[in-house]
Amino acid sequence: MKQKNPFYREGLLPESEKFIGRENIIKSLKNSLIKGKNFFLYGERKIGKTSIITQYIKNYYPDIIGRRISLYIDCKNKKYLKFPEFILLLVKKILKDIKIVSGKNESNNLSKIIKDSKLESTNTLNILIDITNRLKIYNNYIDIFFDNIEYIDYQGIEFFNKLYVVYKQTNNVFFIISSRIKITCFKSKDSKFFNTFKNSIKINHFNEKEAECLVYTYITNKALFENLWKQKDRLFHMTGYHPFFLQILCYHLFIEMGNSEFSSKKSQKEILKNFKNDTNKYFELFWGDLKPEEKELMISLSFNKKYIKNLSYEELKYRSLIIQTDQKDNIFSSVFASWIKQKYPNKKLKLKIFIVTILISAGIVSCFFINNTFFKDEVTKSIEKKSTQSAISSTVKLQNKLKNTQNTKQQKNDIFLQRMK
Repeated sequence: MKQKNPFYREGLLPESEKFIGRENIIKSLKNSLIKGKNFFLYGERKIGKTSIITQYIKNYYPDIIGRRISLYIDCKNKKYLKFPEFILLLVKKILKDIKIVSGKNESNNLSKIIKDSKLESTNTLNILIDITNRLKIYNNYIDIFFDNIEYIDYQGIEFFNKLYVVYKQTNNVFFIISSRIKITCFKSKDSKFFNTFKNSIKINHFNEKEAECLVYTYITNKALFENLWKQKDRLFHMTGYHPFFLQILCYHLFIEMGNSEFSSKKSQKEILKNFKNDTNKYFELFWGDLKPEEKELMISLSFNKKYIKNLSYEELKYRSLIIQTDQKDNIFSSVFASWIKQKYPNKKLKLKIFIVTILISAGIVSCFFINNTFFKDEVTKSIEKKSTQSAISSTVKLQNKLKNTQNTKQQKNDIFLQRMK
C-alpha cells in the first residue's frame, strides 16, 4: 500500500509528536516563566516562532508551577489592536479560564466588576490591575503571548507603556513576545516595557542532525527514509535546512520518489519547478523585509560579485540569510539566489554584460576581417590566382581570335586569286 505524503507544505504542525528540536528554546522559555521573567523570541519568517509558542502552550504548560492562565494573541490578525480591545480580549479569556483554576464564584465576582465598569481607555488599565490582584490570592499567573508583535502599530508607545504599568504593579502577569525584528530595535530610553525583557533567544535553521530527525520522524518507512536522505546535500543546497523550506522540498521529493525515473534529469527539473512555485511568494516576503543596502549585498552574492563585509553583512549573517559553505559565503537557499537574479537583476552588471557582449562581438568581427593575417593572405592569394587565370584565359581567347581572323583573311585572299585566274 502506497504511503500518504507525510510532509505538510503550509501552516502549523498539526501533530505535537512531529515537533522537532528546539529543546533549548523550550527549556529557556519554561525557566523564564518559573522565575517570573519576560521572554523575547526572535527569528526570520517561517522559522517556527508560532509553532514553538503553540506547542509550548499545548504540551509543556502543565509542567509549570502554579495555576496559569495563558492568552495567545496573534498580532498579525490584530494589526490595529488598541488597548481597550486588548483588555476586553484578555478579560474574556480570564473569565473563561478562571472557572477551571479558581472556581465559579470568583468568576462571577470578576464578571460583576467588569459589568459595573466602563471599558474606556481611562478605565481599562485599572480593571486589569484589579483582576490580576484578585487572581494573585488564588496563586494564579497570567502569561500573555504576543506573536508577530511587529504588526502592532507602535508608532506611539502608549500601548506598551500601559503594559509596563501592569507588569510593575502586579507580580503575576508575564509577557512572552515573538518577532522577526530583534529586541534591540524595540529598546530605547523611552521604551520601559521592552527594557524589561532580559531574556532573548534567536531561532536558527536546523543543523544536519535536526534535519535528519525531521525527515526520519515524518517517514515511518525506513527504506523510504534512506532513499530520501540520500538527497541531503541537495536538501541543504536548496533550503539551508530552514525547517519550513526543508519540509516543502521533502514534500515534492516524496512525490517523485514513487516515480521509477526519480534520479532522471526530467524528474529533478519537475521537483525544482514545483518547489519554486510553492516558495516564490515567501521569497517575495523575505525580500520585502530587507533594507536597500541589504538587498544590494544579496544581489552581489547571487551574482558572485565582490562585496564589503559591513554591518549589513553581519546582520544578514546573524539572521542566517547568509550562510558559509566550503569556506565561502552563500545565500542560504540556491533557489532564493536564482529568484533574486531573475526578479531583481543587477542593472549595472546587466549593462556591463551588454557592453562587453557588444565589444566581444565587435572584436570577433574585427579580428576575423582585419587582424587575421592568415585570412588576408588566403584572400590575396585567391584574388591573385583568379586574376592570373583570368589574364591567361583572356590572352588565349585573344590569340584564338587573332588566329581565326588571320585564317579568315587568308581564305578571302585565296578565293580572290582563284577568281582572277
